[in-house]
Amino acid sequence: MQKATRRRVDNQTSNAEHTEHQIQQIAESTVGKAIKSFLSLIIPVIKEAVKEAIPNQSPSPIEPNEQFLNLKQAAVFMDCSKSTIRNRMKSGELKYYSSGRKLYFKKDDLIASAKASTDF
Repeated sequence: MQKATRRRVDNQTSNAEHTEHQIQQIAESTVGKAIKSFLSLIIPVIKEAVKEAIPNQSPSPIEPNEQFLNLKQAAVFMDCSKSTIRNRMKSGELKYYSSGRKLYFKKDDLIASAKASTDF
């Protein structure tokens, strides 16, 4: 009698596990399809928003004989403080280049910025 009871319990457990596995597969496939559908709708919207947020700027070609100065050198060259250089960068008066956290400036851009700030 115990063997029959044990078989019934094993069969019920097996059936319950099988049913649970089937339910999980259905849920995963439904959720997976819903996520894929959502992504197919939202990704083009995100791409368009990024394109609008980031202006199309092609990097200007760098000529090999142009001289670059770091922030400290630019401040000495312009005879001003580093914060003045940063303020001109933030206001868009001064074009700059960066590599990681380092900032670089072309001498020509520094001269053009100085001329523009003295023109009335």
